[in-house]
Amino acid sequence: MEVNIGIVKGAFGIDETLLNPCDWHYTLLPHTMIKVEQLTVRKYQGQGTLRQRYINRRFDDKFKIEGQLIDATVETVPVHDAINGHYFYVDDILAFTNDVQNKVHNDRIRMDFTTIFPEIIGNGLRGEGNPIGTDDMNRPDDSSTPKNGRNFYFPLGYLDGVTFTNCKFVLRRPHTHFSSWQGDEMNLFGDYDFTFRLPPVPFSGDWQLRLGFCAIPTRGVTQIYLDGVPQGIPLDMTKELNTDLYIGDRFKDNDQSAYDNMTDEEKAEEQKLLKNLGAYRSPKTIFRFDASNKDYFVKQGGTYRRIMCQTFIDATQDHYMRFRVASDGKQGNNNEFMLDYLELVPKSVYGVDSDGEIEDDL
Repeated sequence: MEVNIGIVKGAFGIDETLLNPCDWHYTLLPHTMIKVEQLTVRKYQGQGTLRQRYINRRFDDKFKIEGQLIDATVETVPVHDAINGHYFYVDDILAFTNDVQNKVHNDRIRMDFTTIFPEIIGNGLRGEGNPIGTDDMNRPDDSSTPKNGRNFYFPLGYLDGVTFTNCKFVLRRPHTHFSSWQGDEMNLFGDYDFTFRLPPVPFSGDWQLRLGFCAIPTRGVTQIYLDGVPQGIPLDMTKELNTDLYIGDRFKDNDQSAYDNMTDEEKAEEQKLLKNLGAYRSPKTIFRFDASNKDYFVKQGGTYRRIMCQTFIDATQDHYMRFRVASDGKQGNNNEFMLDYLELVPKSVYGVDSDGEIEDDL
């Protein structure tokens, strides 16, 4: 997502000095995706060109795969509009090879929920509006077109692979002050029972599925299922990492300098403690804007990731995740459930168990 309004420039809420902004998109080849990223990290530039976009690139300490350049200079005016979509030129053959499958895609796959449902991008709903502006919903003119953008409600049947009952499913447009990756979030309201088709994994094996969100008191509790099988204890979206459900006072929370002052050994110990409790801090590359400052989520107890399940996944089959409300809407919460971003994490990434090791958590 790119916006150029006021203080927001380039990728929205992603530290481009540490991580190349990246999206994952489905292809017409069943059970496959492509990785699309913009090259911004000079350390891993290789033969690439900064600010250009590449497909299936992985250039880091482990692999040196340049990927395919998306070339916007082939045509004089690169509109790239076709009757039923958009087209782009690439400088090499795009193929789902063994290297792509087992090296490029053998990594943490992080997807904003607006990319999990292709209809959102296809209909121009992602990143809609001015993320800095907030409209007064009680303004006198009662305009049907808010000045700074609108949220969207999805009726049953609009999104492929999605079913639900007893709820509203809503996309909230980006705001710079939202504690959400890229400023937007999707929400369920009501006594929801919601199921969606998971993005495909590149190969069969052990995978860990994580949900990124922000815990607040008005949210509720949900039971999670994978392919109809319950996965662990219910997820309570009212609890932060500094509560007794996780590590309480041992969590250095809401102090902008506390996390920075932790040693690598302390970070590794804390990550292991949280992992055993089914949680991770937010990635250290995600932030929101607070005036002119960047408020990094990794330093906050309310913005974190919960492990939904850790299991073998067959890459040749469709798989479905189900969220069923497990709270009663009383005692101050309204059963709101937040879907911000999803992580599909192979064992090569999450299987860090030796003393002093830590997942490279960008």
